Amino acid sequence: MKSRVLIAFAIGILLIVLGTGAVLWYVVRHLPGGALLFGISEQMLANPPIASIPGVTDRIVHGIDPLSLLQDQPTGASNAATSYIEVVRSLAARQAEGALDRSPEGIYLLTDSEFDTFLEGARQTDCDFSKESLVLYGKPVRLAPAADISDSLAHLSWLTEIGRAAIERGAQHEAAGRPTAALQFYEATVKFGFDVERGRESIIQVLTGAAIQKMGAQKLRQFYEANGATLRAQQWSDFLDDLKIFISKFKDKTDMLMKAVGLTPETVANGLWILQHDRDHLFRREALAGLGVQRVLARDTVDPVLERIAESDPDPYVREAARNALKLAPVPETDK
Repeated sequence: MKSRVLIAFAIGILLIVLGTGAVLWYVVRHLPGGALLFGISEQMLANPPIASIPGVTDRIVHGIDPLSLLQDQPTGASNAATSYIEVVRSLAARQAEGALDRSPEGIYLLTDSEFDTFLEGARQTDCDFSKESLVLYGKPVRLAPAADISDSLAHLSWLTEIGRAAIERGAQHEAAGRPTAALQFYEATVKFGFDVERGRESIIQVLTGAAIQKMGAQKLRQFYEANGATLRAQQWSDFLDDLKIFISKFKDKTDMLMKAVGLTPETVANGLWILQHDRDHLFRREALAGLGVQRVLARDTVDPVLERIAESDPDPYVREAARNALKLAPVPETDK
């Protein structure tokens, strides 16, 4: 008797689930992209919850340019990223061969040749990772601004290791009484971190670059304090204060993105608002990743916006991200 009751109960639950699913399927198919079903009103789209957050559309910039504080100003005309990626490629190859060791502090030991290549990169004025190519662990790495959630960013952990190794090499020179060599590595680390950050390829790359700059600036402040150069020490202290504010603002804005993630009317409205009103291309690309999933809730509302962005946005990587969200084939440049 109990088994029959349980079977009947299970069948009843199944019928309810199937019936509910059928109703949802019908409504999503026959209403405007499910917008009425999920309560995405015109008023919510015009005034989403996220729009009231201060600083959402602020452009993020440093108050102090770290390059202006360097004694050894970069003057080279080559692409700094070429050298940096060559070091990453060399480290990954040595790791695959089992020839990569760590110091007692757990920092990867770079060869003299790898350090020379790193310093050569730091001497260059410009840096454009998108002009380089890299394959790690058998998979192409995305060096251009990220345009899809599946993009591999495996190089970023290596960039952090290079920064840590450069700081350690500078400290070794300083301890050995070679201040000029120590200063060269500390300044090169700041320049390296600045190069990693400024391309705004991804959120994690910006934070990686800022962290590397912080390592270098802290050592420069300590270096100048130890050598009685009070003014220079204060300049780097001021830069570190500014960097702290920058990182805080950036993390706040990153947290803001979380309000545009998920399958609710509010997250769809928030994502569309970021996409159409934020001036920061990086955060617009990130919002597109969420909207690609959220199209299931309100396709008739979301798709026209994505199609317009994919066709005419001034930033090529935002256009690419929009096409990825729509799963469209690339549109020829001549058609834009």
